[in-house]
Amino acid sequence: MATAKLEISTPGQFQVTGQHTNLSKSWEQYLKKFDYYIKAAGVNKDEQKRALLLHIAGPEIQDVFETFDDQGSTFTDAAAQLSTYFAPKKTISYERHVFHQEKQHDEETIDNYIVRLSKLAISCEFPDKNDMVRDQVVNTCKSSHLRRKFLEQPELTLDKVQSIARTFDLSETHVRRMTEPTTQNDELYRIHRNNQRGNQRTQLGNQQNQQNQRQQNQGANPPNKRGNQRNQHNSTENTV
Repeated sequence: MATAKLEISTPGQFQVTGQHTNLSKSWEQYLKKFDYYIKAAGVNKDEQKRALLLHIAGPEIQDVFETFDDQGSTFTDAAAQLSTYFAPKKTISYERHVFHQEKQHDEETIDNYIVRLSKLAISCEFPDKNDMVRDQVVNTCKSSHLRRKFLEQPELTLDKVQSIARTFDLSETHVRRMTEPTTQNDELYRIHRNNQRGNQRTQLGNQQNQQNQRQQNQGANPPNKRGNQRNQHNSTENTV
């Protein structure tokens, strides 16, 4: 029984000119499609994979590849060279602008801030990356007290920045812990005083109500006595 031949379509040619999208992203997707293709086709030899890539990708890729001084000898070399070619070209001025716009985030330690700045500095190609990170930390750290400590150092290095910041953070933590009990006691005292004042106001209110009640009772008694006297006088006249 004859085995049916599996028809596998190629990824097609890669269009370099006329693309309005990101060429780096498009090339990355093309390489994924090509990888699926060679696996499905059962292509295992490195030399054959390299030749198929350059053949199937088309004349525009071939023209680009021919401009490379170092073309390598393997499929991996060819794919890597083309990926490097299509990688977006960075603008140093913009990368440095992004770096200088950074500020320390809320709840971010100086150590974490330095790590974040150091990653951004890689693409900035500063002559001295550590000095630039140091200056950015000093200029944009959130604590003015910490900034003052930095500026007190005659020869401030990035290592000193980290050391001073760690000591400062630790001391701030200790101060908070030392003041927490006092704060709690102050709050308890405030609640106690408010309760006392509330009780005093209640007592004064009760006393005032009692006094008002006595005044009302005293004001009501005299008319009753005069009425009794008039009744007794009338009774005496009737008897006479």
